[in-house]
Amino acid sequence: MDINSAKIFPDLTGIPIENETISEGSTVLKLMQDLQEKTKQLDRVTHYLDSILKNITEGLIFVSHIGIITTYNVAAEKILGHKQKDVLFTSYAEKFADEAFGFSMASALKMLTCPGINYAKYVCKGRFEKELEISTSPVFRKSRSQQGIILVIRDITVKRLLLKKEEQNKRMQELGQLAATVAHEIRNPLGGIEGFASLLQSDLKKEHPEWSRMAGYIIDGSKTIGLLIENVLRSARPLSPHIQEMDIVQLIEEIKKHVEIDPHFSKNIQIRLQPYAPSILLLADQGMVRSALLHLVRNACQAIEDSGLIDITVFTKDDSAVVTIKDTGRGIAPEHIDRLFSPFFTTKEKGTGLGLYETYRIIQSHNGHIEVKSSSDCGTLFIITLPVKGFLL
Repeated sequence: MDINSAKIFPDLTGIPIENETISEGSTVLKLMQDLQEKTKQLDRVTHYLDSILKNITEGLIFVSHIGIITTYNVAAEKILGHKQKDVLFTSYAEKFADEAFGFSMASALKMLTCPGINYAKYVCKGRFEKELEISTSPVFRKSRSQQGIILVIRDITVKRLLLKKEEQNKRMQELGQLAATVAHEIRNPLGGIEGFASLLQSDLKKEHPEWSRMAGYIIDGSKTIGLLIENVLRSARPLSPHIQEMDIVQLIEEIKKHVEIDPHFSKNIQIRLQPYAPSILLLADQGMVRSALLHLVRNACQAIEDSGLIDITVFTKDDSAVVTIKDTGRGIAPEHIDRLFSPFFTTKEKGTGLGLYETYRIIQSHNGHIEVKSSSDCGTLFIITLPVKGFLL
């Protein structure tokens, strides 16, 4: 081929190269577009999972096989008291005790086993004790090598408290019904005993005055038992509060004065009242509330053996009035705390065991709550909560 023919029929070997370059460019562009779409999908899934972790009420913790916390949601932060920023990607052993959740985490990671569902008491920031339900499960890779352990934590403190309160109410109701039945059975023969003793006292008065006095002792004992029976029967009846507006601050000031002028009140005991408001109005039965609070203050006085202090505070919280009564007495034994409000339970030699039971019933009848904390070092603290708007509203 000569030069002229080359001009007429140019070399076309470069054209396929240009087409190949265009094809490769299209492929790269398509891959980039696919990558961008996959990235968007991944972002959506990540955002979705983050939203789930933030909004579930159970605490979620994931501990890797080397003991590093890689997942720690907002609920876990609220339940356990540790901030996310302080926990994430740190060693589990640095933030929690090995058996903080009722099992050894070190052993679980080593042996590749978990207890399943477990229950534990957890002290939050060294102050508040919470009851937790912990569900645990190992997480494996496809190769069956362990990736870590996941913990799902539920705070069941309130649930346990409500169940405990329900059980206590049921037990108290059953004891009340039993007491009423026994009281009725005792009342009938007791009347006969008192009647015959009165006849004996009258017949023996002239000829056998000593025997007459003995009959008098029988009558006095019968009257004491009769009074106890009346108290038992009254405690078994349902309470019907007479609701009216009352100032609880003023009421406690009156109770304080009433106790301080009592001749049996020790002058070595100081009662200190600290209201956080000059007046706190609520709807309640003033007579019943007076009886309940007066009994608690008197109990506090009796708990102090020589000298001491009774601190009373009154304040509002949310829609409730809160009264705290704290003494520096000998405290209540831990094994007695759960039985404290049960009928006929008492640690006093001459106590009937109905005072705190009646106090509990009064607070409960107003949709209130009473809680007790005690130790031999710090004395006893009663916390009484009453709804400001009354139990009818």
